[in-house]
Amino acid sequence: MSTNRDVSIDLLKVFLMFLVIYGHIINVFQIESLNAVYRIIYWFHMPAFFLITGYLTNLDKESFGVFAKRKALTYLLPYFSFGVMIGLIFRSSFKDLAIRMFYGGSLHWGYTGPYWYICCLFVTLLFFKAINSLKPQIKVIIIISMWIIAHYMRQLIIYNVPGFDNEMPLPFGLTNMFLSATFFIIGQYGRKYKFNELKIAPPTFILSLFSIVCVMTNGFYEFDMKYIRVNDAFMDIVVPVSVTVFLFYVFRLVVKKVSNLFENFIISVSMSGLVCIFVHMALFYVMKSLSIVVNELNAFLYAILVYAISWIFYLICVRFKPLSIIFLGKVK
Repeated sequence: MSTNRDVSIDLLKVFLMFLVIYGHIINVFQIESLNAVYRIIYWFHMPAFFLITGYLTNLDKESFGVFAKRKALTYLLPYFSFGVMIGLIFRSSFKDLAIRMFYGGSLHWGYTGPYWYICCLFVTLLFFKAINSLKPQIKVIIIISMWIIAHYMRQLIIYNVPGFDNEMPLPFGLTNMFLSATFFIIGQYGRKYKFNELKIAPPTFILSLFSIVCVMTNGFYEFDMKYIRVNDAFMDIVVPVSVTVFLFYVFRLVVKKVSNLFENFIISVSMSGLVCIFVHMALFYVMKSLSIVVNELNAFLYAILVYAISWIFYLICVRFKPLSIIFLGKVK
């Protein structure tokens, strides 16, 4: 284990990934009694991933071409490998699979539903690398403008197509980037000003608790980055950021109490996160085809089981170089 690695971030990523699985199992198996839990999870879990990515990403150390190539291998190679493999397993038509994989973004649904995140993550990273040389003030103006468009001029990034039943987003996660960019840049400023060294746990707890109480007492509140379901331009920032920072400090305290062996386990599970993104929804649809009953009593256990299967598949890929290249994007 690297002495420079912040394992509390790994533990936070593990927790967030579990929330992704748990939220999807509630949705896929339509567990209505857990709908409130589902809504709360969506208030912050995906924004948190972009906050973390922004915090961990160094945009200064390499050229745009090298950066783009490295990220394409890391994200797009597994994206297409898993997509084709799972598409063949579910016997998707060529047309359906091509639309899913090449148009991407919010058009992913069903067994590839979570793939929108990979599309959005990739274009967000390239976008920030492209504007990295701009003055900070200009970058902030651009990001604020994108946030406003997503909240008040949604028709500019999601539009209706004649003969198409659903709303049509911009291709390959560009629509979702109008929200993700805000959380990414907040993470970047957290990196710049080393927020992890600040003593802000108590006020963050108060702010996160206050923001959650506000949205829960303010009628129906929904925040969904995939479908750009937004409510309040202010609270849509305050809730995800405050909850994420608070959770970071909670897990930082937890990590101080665990052994090095458990830290290595946390890191390993954390690194399986992308594999989990790619396979967990397909596993749910396999469970449905086998008529496995999932309800509020066993959903938690099934979520852990699916996470464990994803992690085991990751360990297998790590062990065998061809699988590591194809499914993990580990290309030197």
